[in-house]
Amino acid sequence: MLSRLHHPPRVILIASSLPGEGKTTMAVNLAVALAQQSPTCLVDCDRRNSVLSSIFEPVSELGLGDVLAGTLPLSEAVFDTDVPGLCVIPCGRAAEGAYDLANREAMKETLAGLRERFQFIIVDSPPILPYADGRVLSTIVDGVVFVGRPHLTTREAMRRSLEVLAQVNSAPILEVVLNAAESDVADYQYYRYGYKS
Repeated sequence: MLSRLHHPPRVILIASSLPGEGKTTMAVNLAVALAQQSPTCLVDCDRRNSVLSSIFEPVSELGLGDVLAGTLPLSEAVFDTDVPGLCVIPCGRAAEGAYDLANREAMKETLAGLRERFQFIIVDSPPILPYADGRVLSTIVDGVVFVGRPHLTTREAMRRSLEVLAQVNSAPILEVVLNAAESDVADYQYYRYGYKS
């Protein structure tokens, strides 16, 4: 945010190469932090592994998929949470292809509607390599935060993911986050002033 002080990104996609790299944890934590500053909405777009409804109450079967299908108004898909300033849109009953190129315009309209109500929108994406959904989403947001995990994300997977995002002309990569990094690594201790003179 500080590096883009005059035009901070408002719609941010949280992406990773493969499942299990911690992008949903990153999305939730970032959304909670931003909600302390301004109204924020966390959007669950990972229809194959939707967990946001189990993290926040109330749990709802309705959500983004229903909005994109045209069966639910956007206003009825937004749910308050116990976190002040934070709302959530669950994945909903997303049909196959709900986030494909055919529905790109519907998703753009949905994000435009959210921009009118929220200062920040955090989008939890499916993994980039196995699914096209995240690639499509990356083209209609303001920026991408890419998450990797030690001992799980390989250099090849990271490199390939960034290549794929470049090929689809994704929004700029704002940050690359190394999730669950070990804090007892010697170089990290030095950086944290953990050395002794």
